[in-house]
Amino acid sequence: MAGPVKIPDCVMEAGTSSEESDSMDYSVASNSDHASPEDESNHDSSEVRDEHHALAYEIVRRKLIETGQMERLKELMERRLLEVGWRSRMLGKCRAIALRTGQNTTYEMLYQPLKDEGKDMIPSSVKYDLLQKIVCSYETANRMN
Repeated sequence: MAGPVKIPDCVMEAGTSSEESDSMDYSVASNSDHASPEDESNHDSSEVRDEHHALAYEIVRRKLIETGQMERLKELMERRLLEVGWRSRMLGKCRAIALRTGQNTTYEMLYQPLKDEGKDMIPSSVKYDLLQKIVCSYETANRMN
């Protein structure tokens, strides 16, 4: 990686999309497995929320790619994970699996048991910082258009 990663600073201004986004529902959709079978309205609501989240994800993803911010954010994430020791801990877990399974180790043998654990091992501060940078990058790109 070459040099520092440039991510725009976000400034909250009255009347900007920041205020609008603060009022949006970003909560994770409830798990429909916990809803009672007779509660169809809850199930429909979860489906709508899931579709809304998927659409919002795709819109933000596309905008970040168009502006070149996606690559910068990936570099930032890689650097932060390296700083907090996440990468070395994950490599250690991969090595442990490889030692148990030997030369027949495949990508799937590493990925399946570690994917959820790897996500859980990311410190909340890193997740929060990256989310803030994503929001700022998206809002900055929208203000420029």
